[in-house]
Amino acid sequence: MNERLQGRPMEIVDEAGPSLPLVGYVMRSRPSATVWEEIEAGLQPRPEYFVFLRRHPQTIVLDASLSEQATSPLARLLHRRGQNVWAHAATALSHRPRPALFLTTGEDVGLPLAMLARLSGDRRPMYIITHGSFLASGKFRVLMRLLRHLPAIHFLCLSETLRQRMINEFGVPPPRAHNTSYATDLAFFDPLRTDGADVAHEETGAPLVAAVGAASRDYRTLVRATADLGERLRLQIAADSAWFRMSVDVADEDLPSHIQLVSYPYTQLRALYASARFVVVPLYQGRHACGYSAIVEAMAMGKAVVATRTENYSDFISEGETGLYVPPGDVGAMRAAVLRLLDDPPLARRMGQAARQRAAALFTEEAYVRRIERALGGGAPTAL
Repeated sequence: MNERLQGRPMEIVDEAGPSLPLVGYVMRSRPSATVWEEIEAGLQPRPEYFVFLRRHPQTIVLDASLSEQATSPLARLLHRRGQNVWAHAATALSHRPRPALFLTTGEDVGLPLAMLARLSGDRRPMYIITHGSFLASGKFRVLMRLLRHLPAIHFLCLSETLRQRMINEFGVPPPRAHNTSYATDLAFFDPLRTDGADVAHEETGAPLVAAVGAASRDYRTLVRATADLGERLRLQIAADSAWFRMSVDVADEDLPSHIQLVSYPYTQLRALYASARFVVVPLYQGRHACGYSAIVEAMAMGKAVVATRTENYSDFISEGETGLYVPPGDVGAMRAAVLRLLDDPPLARRMGQAARQRAAALFTEEAYVRRIERALGGGAPTAL
């Protein structure tokens, strides 16, 4: 395994990936030793890049800590001026040994890397995992006018929705926009693995409904849709995010007694998924790909999902087969979707079973990494 991510051995499939040029994996952060210990102990899911690095151990990991040890004059200057992301990008470009191509974990570091490469005449291929974080930014539109015609820049989009926006709205040629989609650790998010973690709730006999996540969550619409359903359901809102520190929109509200706002570690979150009849992921109309991880985790746990169909919605749910979409901010549509699955438990079960099957076919980490490998190896753009 790459020395920058070494830890104690972990029990995963150690399958070598196809031959690739030397990859520079540009990451904004460096996982701590504690993270690896928790993964090994089964306390949290395995990140997808761990699978990539196991399949390609020669990969050079270029995390943000390198900018503090920058050797190039440009990187040192940027670091002194507090431009840490740009310093990170400059350090990656000047790294020795030289990667043959770059894979970045997001636009936040991928776009500065691409811009510095363009200015310096560096034509090495760059593959940017694209979350859609900057699609509404005027600066992004200007930057895309400069980058979209460069044959070395590729965008690995988390959904077909994002891929089509990059093509139709920002002019990226279709061969350089890939739908590599998303992934989760299906060995961790397994409906048979609850490991005895208790999910505290009042035993009223009403079915449990789970709502998960914090980023761009429209819990206000969900609460309004279910406020008078106290005899019909128990709603637990697990308002945690692995990516953002934020409070949710109902944090300061006086919630009905059948609605609880909770915070759970991964093992209890898994138990919440397992105990729920179905899962709701209500979203505001966001600029980036929100709710993706919660939707895929719930599907992996064999649960039907009710999700908001935003402008950048995930295409993970098969409407009417693995879950239901509702329009943004539509209290009536949210209520109707919730009641549909409450009133028809066999339908919720069938959707959940189909969701697990779809997740196992498309959203495993191994399948995700193979899609990335295909893009890096020059394969045709993928579309699920």
